[in-house]
Amino acid sequence: MIKILLCLVVVIFSGLAGWSKASVYTRRVRALTDLTANLKYLESEMGYRMEALPVLFARIGENRRESGGAFFTETARLLETREADTLWSAWVQSVDQVYGADVLLPEDRRIIEELGYELGRTDMETQRRLFSHCYEGLARQADAAREQARVRGRMYRTLGISAGILTAILFI
Repeated sequence: MIKILLCLVVVIFSGLAGWSKASVYTRRVRALTDLTANLKYLESEMGYRMEALPVLFARIGENRRESGGAFFTETARLLETREADTLWSAWVQSVDQVYGADVLLPEDRRIIEELGYELGRTDMETQRRLFSHCYEGLARQADAAREQARVRGRMYRTLGISAGILTAILFI
């Protein structure tokens, strides 16, 4: 009876480990789509309100959920407290703090950081082109992330359960 219970626990925990590893891929998809939506919101706010970027960042951070809202809140905080010298350095620090190294790939971060580097430096028409370029890049990355989540996510879930079953068979 104890052997069967132990085998069941091993299968459950190894299955959970596989699901946990697979969740990395779904978190990336969620982060990219959420960030794209928040950037679109920022673009529309920039077009309709003539306010300073830190004020817009703070408003977006208050109104939005998920990691994108935290990203804009952190960027506004870094600018308001003068912990960052420039908008770009606040932008990069916020990407590091909110998304860390485990959610976004270097290619994702490069696209986001390029927008932050040029943000607020040119007229609104040029800004729209920069946003459009960023959306295209993030859409490509989100599509690739969805495919990875589908393929690798399934693989890790199956691998976790299979490893648990194999270990349980070896115990018996």
